[in-house]
Amino acid sequence: MKNLLSVLLLTLSLVSFGQYPINEEFDPGTTWTFTNGAGIQNYGGAENYGTTNIGLTPYPNSATVTITSPVHDLTDCVSGLSISFYLSGIIENGYDFMYFEYFNGGTWTTVQTFTGVQNALFTYTIIPNTATQFRFRLVTNATVNTYTTFPPPQTNVYYYDITYFNIDCMTVLPIELVYFDGFVSEDKSVLLWTTFSELNNDYFTIERSQDGYDWEVIGTVDGAGNSSSVIDYRFFDNHPHDGVNYYKLKQTDYDGRFEYFDIISVKHEEPKPKELVKIVNMIGQTVDETYDGVKVYVYSDGTTERKMVIK
Repeated sequence: MKNLLSVLLLTLSLVSFGQYPINEEFDPGTTWTFTNGAGIQNYGGAENYGTTNIGLTPYPNSATVTITSPVHDLTDCVSGLSISFYLSGIIENGYDFMYFEYFNGGTWTTVQTFTGVQNALFTYTIIPNTATQFRFRLVTNATVNTYTTFPPPQTNVYYYDITYFNIDCMTVLPIELVYFDGFVSEDKSVLLWTTFSELNNDYFTIERSQDGYDWEVIGTVDGAGNSSSVIDYRFFDNHPHDGVNYYKLKQTDYDGRFEYFDIISVKHEEPKPKELVKIVNMIGQTVDETYDGVKVYVYSDGTTERKMVIK
């Protein structure tokens, strides 16, 4: 069996499922929802913006303008959830306010409030992974939403642009497998594996192969579901093939997503025919086949056989 310490140094982790980062650049096919004048703006280049105005049309007075994300499932991000976006533009300072919010447990929670001039990257790491939606909510008062720059008559429209919206997860560990190995015991293959943490783990599948190419499922073991404790698993292959048996471990989530871990091998030696080692009498003296009396035949596998010859 491999040394456990060396195996711990080769910890295998399932990371991210390919989901992260989620980066919304507000292209024309975006699934975000825009209301009351909010929409997508392209200023002539390749990059689009989620914006609180359309072209030179100002956002409305005495209204609420929203830019709302699609629904996300972020629960597989067990640590390191990070939300970031770049906000630029200007709205009426102290009169109009935009709120960045997330939806969690049936309630919208405000993360930060903006007014006046903004031109910066904002990053948040305090949002829970149970949040399902995000929105920018601009609340305007009754005053005009254009302003004049010097020298007149140059007129500009108040607006806020969101350049992109990024969701990232630094550490995603649905399963942290630190050990998978096997050994022979009484003509069986004993497979052992250990997890340090589990998230939405439905079950494990054990597959076997003689050549490493063609595989067959030989059993399943229920997972712990969700756990932050060390859990040891064991599986017995009661009918291994003679010679080398290859095994691989497959882990499946409740939602059907799965991951394979490294392949291990367990070698079953073909049994050697037993050979006669010696013949002894009842007091342990070596004798031969011609000995008259009780003889004990001692074989290479440790078994013995008594025979009595009386002439």
